[in-house]
Amino acid sequence: MVQLAQSHQYPIKKFSDVQQGATALSALQDAGFSPERLALVPEALQSTPKLSQTEAAANAGKGAIAGTVLGAMAGFLIAALSLHDPASPSMAPFSQILTFTLIASGVGAAGGAAIAAITGGFVNKQAVADSTPTEQNFLLLMDGGTQEEVKKAQEILQQIDNNTNV
Repeated sequence: MVQLAQSHQYPIKKFSDVQQGATALSALQDAGFSPERLALVPEALQSTPKLSQTEAAANAGKGAIAGTVLGAMAGFLIAALSLHDPASPSMAPFSQILTFTLIASGVGAAGGAAIAAITGGFVNKQAVADSTPTEQNFLLLMDGGTQEEVKKAQEILQQIDNNTNV
């Protein structure tokens, strides 16, 4: 008997609605499978999209632009106000104000890009492209176990399918 890794969840079967999955879950529990080792979860929870499938890159670009503008404005204001000597009627040297503005715009760009990329990493491009709600599938999972147990569970569900289709 080959023992599979205990910390891995193995998919037994996919269902198009939660009621079918719940029925199958009950059937496996009735067949002697431990309820603690079985779970019915939305399929979306089992898959993590690749970075290229998210809006992270597009959001990072937009965040960098916004961060640059806001950082430059803040840097200019801080430099102009902090470097100005109230006793002197002249402004601070332009080179100092420009240097501070450029540094602040760089920091703003990096911060804006990072924040926007992180938030865009959770948005799936396909979900954005589809304006209609996607159909939710559910997976019946077994936590750990042997190859024989996984196969036995799949066979039990296949027999149930065969009996209901007759």
